[in-house]
Amino acid sequence: MTAFVYVNTSKQVGDPEHIKVFANVDAAEKWFEKTIGRSLRVLGLGVNRCLPNTASGERNG
Repeated sequence: MTAFVYVNTSKQVGDPEHIKVFANVDAAEKWFEKTIGRSLRVLGLGVNRCLPNTASGERNG
């Protein structure tokens, strides 16, 4: 089983926004684009995600 985890290091441990766990890449990317990507676009920054391939464990990005 593969899980995708986002850790917001600006939040305290125990804060509901500190860690997000996703069951699949689609859910992780959808959440990331909705919450993080929009903010980066407003700032004029690019988004560079590095997600593992589920079969090989290699990283994309």
